[in-house]
Amino acid sequence: MKTYLFALMLCLGTVRVADAQQVSLSELISIRSGDLDKANQILLPRGWVFRGRQPHVVPATEENCLYDVLTWDNQSILSSTYITVNIGKNCGNYVNLQTIEMQTFYAIRAEIEKYSMKLLNTEVTEDRDGSTWTTSIFTGAKYEVDMAIWTSPNKTSNQYNVNLYLK
Repeated sequence: MKTYLFALMLCLGTVRVADAQQVSLSELISIRSGDLDKANQILLPRGWVFRGRQPHVVPATEENCLYDVLTWDNQSILSSTYITVNIGKNCGNYVNLQTIEMQTFYAIRAEIEKYSMKLLNTEVTEDRDGSTWTTSIFTGAKYEVDMAIWTSPNKTSNQYNVNLYLK
């Protein structure tokens, strides 16, 4: 009986931690500003860890766009979620959320509907290895959101990506 109660408490505690670490679209909008203090106020109390700031080498196709990448992760055993913010001069700041948590992805999708963002395009592409990308682009008054689902070649796992841009 003690083992059963311990396992139940462990599961309930894990669910609470995972829920506490979920990030909403409105929080991604706040994080996108590139204000490190503001992002840390949102993420650190919920168990996220700031991994640092790294300068990014810009591809030759992006003229005069020099930016830094700020990274956080949620350090969860059950899920792997990362947030990166690309901030720089002469290029738009954007935030990327990468997760294996389907509920986080679809909660953001539901929030997109609340913001009355319009679906511009949905595209499915297949990679040579058999994996697929399903990408949907939404636009609103101030922001554009790209949502993508990567499905493994054997269709046993997914990765969810959200990119948020200022228009």
